[in-house]
Amino acid sequence: MQPDSPDVIPMDTAELHKQLTHDLNGFQRAAIMHALVSLNVIDTIQQGATVSKDIATVIGVDHSALIRILNAAVSLRLLNAGHDGHYTVTERGALLSPSHPNTVSAYARLSVEQYWLPWRELTQSIRDGQTVFDRVHGCKPWEYRNLHPEQGALFDTWQKGESSQALRDILAVWDLSPFKVVADIGGGIGTLLDASLSQWPQLQGVLFEQAQTLAKMPPFQNPDIAQRLTKLSGDFFKDIPIEADCWVLKSVLHNWDDEHAQKILMQCAKAMGQHARLFIIERVLRDDLSSNAFMVDLHMLMVTGGRERTMAQYQQLASKAGLSVLRLTPTAGDFSLIELTLQ
Repeated sequence: MQPDSPDVIPMDTAELHKQLTHDLNGFQRAAIMHALVSLNVIDTIQQGATVSKDIATVIGVDHSALIRILNAAVSLRLLNAGHDGHYTVTERGALLSPSHPNTVSAYARLSVEQYWLPWRELTQSIRDGQTVFDRVHGCKPWEYRNLHPEQGALFDTWQKGESSQALRDILAVWDLSPFKVVADIGGGIGTLLDASLSQWPQLQGVLFEQAQTLAKMPPFQNPDIAQRLTKLSGDFFKDIPIEADCWVLKSVLHNWDDEHAQKILMQCAKAMGQHARLFIIERVLRDDLSSNAFMVDLHMLMVTGGRERTMAQYQQLASKAGLSVLRLTPTAGDFSLIELTLQ
């Protein structure tokens, strides 16, 4: 074959070809991890069934097909295969177990079961600028999770785990000692409030959420924290009847377009006292285009119709809502704290 044949990959691009092919095969890796989690393979091996026939018997699957995915998992460094036919879980693969403290098991399912189909429609979303989650699932993500309780619980589990990872970074730079009452607006199942009330014993907390979210919220294990927490249901687009000197919006505004995000800020400003503070906790887009925040920004376009924002964009939203930015405090992780006060 001639060196200039289009079928010959030049040596200087061969490695790039290999890397891009690996990236394009990401769907295979996601599907493998999803299957390992859904079939409970990792826990089954850790609990003592380490030979393929035993694993197949315990989880009730085809033995021949199981061997093939086990070997594929070895190639992904999720499992080790011994010469004696026994499989063991690697340190990397252990994170697919729901019992691991840093588990990714919920996201392994979430990414395939809720996000796979929307992301397949990325091209269409770029063409018309519209979110596609409701096109493929028939409704908005929060409606979908209410209609499918298992998927809602899956999302809550993932969100709690992700919040736990970020909370250490947030609480390391967030001083709540001057405040008496912290109101977490759209605070999910209360993960942020749980950590905040644990660290600051003088605080009272108010969790403002939709009624269906509060109804499925698990009880706090610490009875002292439970006594200092008030749960209030409502709609943050209409009215937020709360008295607090510290207000928090964590990972809320990025779910919404500018029009809706501004409405949320206006309702907060309307209810805040003159000396109250509002903290927006979000990823802030900066000049570093290698940041994961830009991937999250694209994900918000696909799933919720929201977006990640630059600091200038947050300042503009705040100003239109009657708020002024006092300071921006980055954390060691992805999130930053934007502190605001009434104008």
